[in-house]
Amino acid sequence: MTAQSSQPEFRQIAHLSPDYDATVQLRHQLLRAPLGLKFDPAVLAAEDHDIHIAGFDESGKVVACLILSKTQEGTTLRMRQVAVAPELQRQGVGAQLVHCAESIATELGFPRLILHARREVAGFYLKLGYSEIGHPFTEVGIPHIAMGKLL
Repeated sequence: MTAQSSQPEFRQIAHLSPDYDATVQLRHQLLRAPLGLKFDPAVLAAEDHDIHIAGFDESGKVVACLILSKTQEGTTLRMRQVAVAPELQRQGVGAQLVHCAESIATELGFPRLILHARREVAGFYLKLGYSEIGHPFTEVGIPHIAMGKLL
């Protein structure tokens, strides 16, 4: 898909569906494999209570995804595992994906989103209105910063 072609269609998908399996493959390719990590089947099974959002290109291929998880207190959602196919990065697809997640969170009555951003992409979230919370930390062996936004 080139910059001139249509933008992805974003929608919620079901855990353990074929679309979910495609998001796991995208997440593995972009977020896990470069760090030498693999998904633990128990971790994937525990995602059954999460909200899964995927972006689909014109052919129906998953090209973007993220997960929204309730925090322990249950009043905030944590955005995680945000991935956009390399050929669509820096074309606004990630911003559209995040806006979709924010809309879903608002519809569900959640007033705030939080996330752990890799330091290299923190600027992306700052442009979308997220603020840094606390101090940088290391997660999965790389620098991160906690961020949040009131919706």
